[in-house]
Formats: sequence, structure tokens, C-alpha cells
Amino acid sequence: MMQPLLTEAQMYAWGWRVPFALAGLVVMYLRRTMVGSEHFQRSSAAGSRGPAA
Repeated sequence: MMQPLLTEAQMYAWGWRVPFALAGLVVMYLRRTMVGSEHFQRSSAAGSRGPAA
């Protein structure tokens, strides 16, 4: 994906990070737009913080 756009030196220096940054943006978008399961909704409404809290 990035190889036709960058030189080999640029790929080794910083180009390999670009796909990871794009994937991070996609994950942040998905986490903000997805609806939680019924179990998660109920536990959030009850104020439960899970077994570690």
C-alpha cells in the first residue's frame, strides 16, 4: 500500500507506522459508534465496575 508512494529509506524510517495510525483511527471510530450489548448496558446503568473494582 505505501511502497509505491515512499522510498525504501522512508519506509524504514517512518512509513511502516502509517497503516497502524490509520487502523487506530478506525478503531476509535468503531468504539464511539458501536452500541454495547444488553448485558453491558444493564451493568453500566447499575454502576457496576466489574470484578476488579
